[in-house]
Amino acid sequence: MSAARRPDGPSNAARELQPRGGTTTHLPLEDDLRPMPSRISEAVFGEPSGRRHALVMFAGAAAFAAMYAYYGVVDDPASAGWLLFMTGGSALSGIAESLPTERRRAAGALRVAAVLLLACLLVLVAVAPEVVVGTR
Repeated sequence: MSAARRPDGPSNAARELQPRGGTTTHLPLEDDLRPMPSRISEAVFGEPSGRRHALVMFAGAAAFAAMYAYYGVVDDPASAGWLLFMTGGSALSGIAESLPTERRRAAGALRVAAVLLLACLLVLVAVAPEVVVGTR
């Protein structure tokens, strides 16, 4: 085996080994190890989706807030506490999607906050459902 470097081949961070068959194998050197991007980090810290998605999220937040207001007038607002969680999660997600494209970290932090808020709602439903839906 002989080590060779082609001008159009890999960078200095890789070695080429050419076996007798003529097939070239590229081996990365130890200093070229970078973490592989995951789909989760791409989804969470990717560019914001834009105004259309933000508008849908804000419309959802407004609908949840209107339902909570309706329950405040007609029924006991304590039985609709879950709507506040949904309003907050939708609003945080809408803010995240409305940010400029260069604000990826801020959008990611808002997305994580929205998911954590909605996960808290799920935990409350599982642990103490009477807190979420109220008692009658």
